[in-house]
Amino acid sequence: MTNVTETRKILITLMLGLIALGVCFLTYFLWDYYRYSSLPKLSAANLGITEEKQLREIQPKVYYVGQEAELQKVGTVYLGSKSVKLDQEKAISIASKFNFAPSLNKVGDSFAWEDASQKLFVNLKDQDIDFFSSTLVESVSSKNDLPTKNDLELEAKDIMDKIDIPEAVVDFKKGIISYSSQIGTEGAAVKANITVADFPLTKDDVPIYDSSDNTLNLQIKLGVGGKLVSFHAPWQPYSWSKLGSYPLKSISASVKEIEKGGGVITQLTASQIGNKTQENKNIIVINLTDVKLGYLPVISQETYLLPIHIFSGRAVLKSGEVCDITIYNSALAKRFITK
Repeated sequence: MTNVTETRKILITLMLGLIALGVCFLTYFLWDYYRYSSLPKLSAANLGITEEKQLREIQPKVYYVGQEAELQKVGTVYLGSKSVKLDQEKAISIASKFNFAPSLNKVGDSFAWEDASQKLFVNLKDQDIDFFSSTLVESVSSKNDLPTKNDLELEAKDIMDKIDIPEAVVDFKKGIISYSSQIGTEGAAVKANITVADFPLTKDDVPIYDSSDNTLNLQIKLGVGGKLVSFHAPWQPYSWSKLGSYPLKSISASVKEIEKGGGVITQLTASQIGNKTQENKNIIVINLTDVKLGYLPVISQETYLLPIHIFSGRAVLKSGEVCDITIYNSALAKRFITK
């Protein structure tokens, strides 16, 4: 009889424990739902993913051999102003700051200005700006003749002021400086004609990428004496306003979505030089080895800046060819995405 009583006590304790656990789960679910219930849902049609690149079209075997990376748990979604765009009026305004006349010449998708010493192209389709100087670039004979990082930053800020890029979106600390040829050891002669600086565009200290896995950079090239040779600037709707802070998916959850056909291939490059990459449908295995967090500007009905997971690794084609692959997947939890 004692054994039966003890068994009943144990069963009752287990049942009460399960009920308490269920109440905890329900309470957490309701609390979690309530605290994010005010966040706007985003349409899947606005995520900037093209159907021909969808993984669900090919359904290869997907493996993730990297570690569970420690990325942000919460990411902010930004909404850009529709009125802030690179249009003809803005292009003429920018040209005037480089001392070009208001008249313009249409070249393809670009407006072009040119005089005896410089050229300016404002591309409305790609939303970017290119400048070229016709000034002869001389060789330098010593390291002291090369522009310093401070020279490059000052020139970059002057350009940004003319084309209305705020300093807040350009990360000067992560800028990469390179040269047109190899620099010798300290005191040795050099043959560098051009010094190149690539300053990445960032938001919340996270790089902004385009749909082809390229970071958006402000690139400037300086010659001897700090003469501006050229610059290239992507033009985004920089007046981002905060839409909300969303909980981000874990890496393991993002990988599971890719295994089931989620995500989008942004890069598929043959490892062997000269070999043409085959169509995505010929992929049979994807081995992902690395992941990072980035932002993707999405131009659609609205203009969003969305946090994304960027996976990289290798893919094997039916032909046996091995390719480098990059896959984007939305870092937002599914509950915030509508179909």
